[in-house]
Amino acid sequence: MIINVTGTKGSGKTTALDYFAERGCRTFEIYGAYENLLEEQKLLPEDVVPKGVWDDSFVRAVYKYELSKHVPQLIFLGGLLRTSELTFLRTKDTLLTLAIVTEKAVVRYARLRERGRNEEASYTDDDFKLRDDHRSGVSDGYRENNLDVIIAQAEMTVTNDGSLVDFRKALCRASSKIQENIVNEVQK
Repeated sequence: MIINVTGTKGSGKTTALDYFAERGCRTFEIYGAYENLLEEQKLLPEDVVPKGVWDDSFVRAVYKYELSKHVPQLIFLGGLLRTSELTFLRTKDTLLTLAIVTEKAVVRYARLRERGRNEEASYTDDDFKLRDDHRSGVSDGYRENNLDVIIAQAEMTVTNDGSLVDFRKALCRASSKIQENIVNEVQK
C-alpha cells in the first residue's frame, strides 16, 4: 500500500513523513528519489522526463528505480502534484492520499521563511501565492499540476494550524485510520 502524503508547501508534509519514518515506515520524498535516480544512474533530467513534459513519466521512473523495490510494503510518499501520477501508482498498488492542510496561508508562509530552503527566507506573501498557483495548475505553463484536486479527493485529511504537538496527535489519529485501511485491504 502506498500512502501519498500531499499538501501545499509548508503544510507539514516533511514533518508527516518524518513522523511515519520514526515509526519504522518506508518514506520517500518524490523529488529526492528523482535526484538520487539522476545521480546514481548518471542521467540528465531529459533522459527521464522529456523536456517541458511533466506527466506521469517522472513518477514512472522513480517507481521503477526505487519504489518497486519495496512493494508490497507500506510506503509513505510525498511530493506528487498531478492526478496522472496517482493514476499510474494505482495500477501498481493500493493508493491512499493523506492531505495535510493549513487553512491559514500566513502560518505556512511563516514556516517556509523560517526553514529558509532555497531563497524562501526572502519571499514575499505574493511570491508564495504565485508558487501555490503553480502547484495548483492555475498559472500558465503549469496547467498539468492539480494539487487542489488531489487534496480535495484525499481519503484522509489532517489540519496543521496549531502546534507541533497538536499536529503529531492528528498524525497519530490518521495512522489509526491507515491501519484500518490496511486491515480492510488484507481482508479483501
